[in-house]
Amino acid sequence: MKKLVSTLAVALLWTIPASADETVRHLSKQIPTADVERVSLDFPVGQLLVDGWDSQQVDLDVRLECERDTRSCREAAQKVRLVYSTDDGQLHVEMKDWPKMGGKGLEAHIQIKVPRRLALNADLGVGEMRIAGIEGHLNADLGVGELSVTMPESAVASVNADTGVGEANLTVNGKHYESSGFIAKEIRWKDGNGNARVQVDCGVGEIDVRLQ
Repeated sequence: MKKLVSTLAVALLWTIPASADETVRHLSKQIPTADVERVSLDFPVGQLLVDGWDSQQVDLDVRLECERDTRSCREAAQKVRLVYSTDDGQLHVEMKDWPKMGGKGLEAHIQIKVPRRLALNADLGVGEMRIAGIEGHLNADLGVGELSVTMPESAVASVNADTGVGEANLTVNGKHYESSGFIAKEIRWKDGNGNARVQVDCGVGEIDVRLQ
């Protein structure tokens, strides 16, 4: 497939007046997924909320906020780029040029809707990741923070949950599985009747997976 690369920084991201929550940049974009078999998300930091839906497109909504309305934070927000590409049956969405050295008070709130039956890869460096309503294969990786996944039990074949430092929890049909500690811990569950393989990893923090 011909590779498509689009930088959503000038035409799609725009500056708006800071409101009570000090939103300084906002993006809204819909991306068709007619020839896509997998969606891959890659963000350095923030709150990432992913929901499965029946539409055959990916819906992106990103808010960049400043903890304090400072010039350095606003300038940092203007440098952030959100890019996407499609190649070899995969849609890849990535945030680039996030400020270093504490982030200058910049925060990202990311809400994404994806076709529920597509496979999903989701990577977040630091923050909170919540995924719900997905029915395809799932691979979620969080460096530091909290990771929660809610999926239909009927869609899932297996769950592997690994945490380096912290705890992992799995709830299936009223049964609860738990693993915690200061060294690598993992939960392995392979009793599902569905097709989806779920792999969730967190370096430092908490994992909560619910099949219902």
